[in-house]
Amino acid sequence: MAGPHRPPRKLVPPQPVPAATAEFQEAMARRYAAEASARETAAVDKTRDRLARLITEFDTELDDSEEVGMQLASFGQTVVFRIEEIGYLEPSLLIFSGESETGGRVRLVQHVSQLSFLLVALKRSDPSEPKKPLVLGYAAGPTA
Repeated sequence: MAGPHRPPRKLVPPQPVPAATAEFQEAMARRYAAEASARETAAVDKTRDRLARLITEFDTELDDSEEVGMQLASFGQTVVFRIEEIGYLEPSLLIFSGESETGGRVRLVQHVSQLSFLLVALKRSDPSEPKKPLVLGYAAGPTA
């Protein structure tokens, strides 16, 4: 095919991208940190909700003389306590509050990646008293 002759195009090497300003880099770092924090908060929120559902289901299987307890075996000894509250601190800590078998107050702070415990049925200390409802979810509350 005949046609006008075109000279070959010159290839231009890519130009270096100017370095981002410190202000831009800081803004991107803040944005990344905020997005990561939001993902972690959503994860602890979901974990807390799932635990609350599992504990509530377990509680419905117990009779009136029993209540939900938690058994831990990662402290060099076995620790058992009655669960009264489950809360959380953003972005990744769950807080279990309750009473030990000897009547002392306990609070377990656990990272969501380290959850490992056994739900157990404990005899209620005073079956003549009405069964206390569990506070599952916002006992420790989200942090501001």
